[in-house]
Amino acid sequence: MIEYNNKFKPKISVVIPVYNAVQYLPQCLDSILSQTLQDIEVICVDDGSTDDSLVVLNKYQRKDCRIHVLIQKNSGAGPARNCAIQHGSGEFVAFMDADDWYPEIDILEVLYIAAKEHDVKICGGSFSLWDGGNYSTVFYGFQNNQTFSYNRFINYFDYQYAYGFTRFIYCLEWLRNNNIYFPNYRRGEDPPFFVETMIKSKYFYALNKITYCYRVDHKKIMWDSKKNTDVLKSLIYLLELSKKYKLNILHMETILRYNTFCLRIALTNQQQVTPELFSLIKMANSLIDISVFMGENPSIFKNILAPYLKIILNQNISNSGARLLTIIKCICIYGYWMCKIQGIKHFLKSRL
Repeated sequence: MIEYNNKFKPKISVVIPVYNAVQYLPQCLDSILSQTLQDIEVICVDDGSTDDSLVVLNKYQRKDCRIHVLIQKNSGAGPARNCAIQHGSGEFVAFMDADDWYPEIDILEVLYIAAKEHDVKICGGSFSLWDGGNYSTVFYGFQNNQTFSYNRFINYFDYQYAYGFTRFIYCLEWLRNNNIYFPNYRRGEDPPFFVETMIKSKYFYALNKITYCYRVDHKKIMWDSKKNTDVLKSLIYLLELSKKYKLNILHMETILRYNTFCLRIALTNQQQVTPELFSLIKMANSLIDISVFMGENPSIFKNILAPYLKIILNQNISNSGARLLTIIKCICIYGYWMCKIQGIKHFLKSRL
């Protein structure tokens, strides 16, 4: 356990959940320890790794006293981060995945200075993706919110995005005082955390500087019923929050993600439609407000989306006929909106 020390209060606690990441840990840790902001602590939570991740962590801990290693049985990234939030002693907290890194050495310093100068609880920058050969810094549609074009205050009601939480820093004491933690999900635990922080803070300070690099070239998700259920719980949580706070853009995006989720289930994971999952699908359908789309194209959603929801709500999608109709409706909705929102060229390029 990390003891609180009144004589030393790091400016930022960097939290890293670690599970079988031995191949990527050195780049991740080196990018943190080389930051120009040296007054930090790095809390690494080994989540029951079965490779040599813990060996690497202990090696780095012996070399740098700013690194603290905690160990828990395999419980997922959310509980690992929550453990670190409870034990951290920094003024702010940053979250890093063990296979990602900071692309420049001054990122934590820039984020910290901006947060202090503008007196905000949350401060963040722009996102980048690494696919094994190229960086991506330009995004489309809703994902355009992964980046900021210039430095400014942003009211969350005007932003309404739920992803990319690792490019921000958060006031640690404020998180604890507001009891904001990650839900215990195996997948989809970060959007509920991110949206809840944004709703509570109401606004944040944005930087156009790229503050995080997310590695995507190796990420292959092995879906099972637990992960499917947890992703659906995450989407339901977002639907509930967006309805409660009248965040129509967030509600619209969550509906689209939910339809993509249903499409994947219908096409590839029909055998994993458990009674719990089906019950959650009906709950999600009851939360959907398609009126948020009416300013876009009412006929599309009157003729396609509403019947689709009715089918899912009233029939078990393991039934072959309902499954076929589900696939057709999902393809119509998904294809239409990816073309409209992301742009026809990007849509075609990603599928050819």
